[in-house]
Amino acid sequence: MPGQGYSTIGLKPVILEKLHYITDEYFPGMFLPSTLIIMMNEIKRDYYNVNAHNLKLNLEGHYNSITIRSDVKEWLEENYNIFREEYEKNIELRVLLSS
Repeated sequence: MPGQGYSTIGLKPVILEKLHYITDEYFPGMFLPSTLIIMMNEIKRDYYNVNAHNLKLNLEGHYNSITIRSDVKEWLEENYNIFREEYEKNIELRVLLSS
């Protein structure tokens, strides 16, 4: 169970793999949850935009859990709710995050 101020989210292996690739490519040697904090802060400061991409992902397999700060989880959920219809259309995704 995560400590106070932290949450656990479940990610499919292909999504976790893509996040690890981004971390290794752009933030070498950094731990994935730290990369998510940096990405969240840069997007909040309007350095980057969040856009849905037309990705065809194989979402088979069991969820893997990752512990992140609670504010990052809230931010991910907020962005998911903003782009929900576009995600469902482009990725044919029904559930990304669950509370």
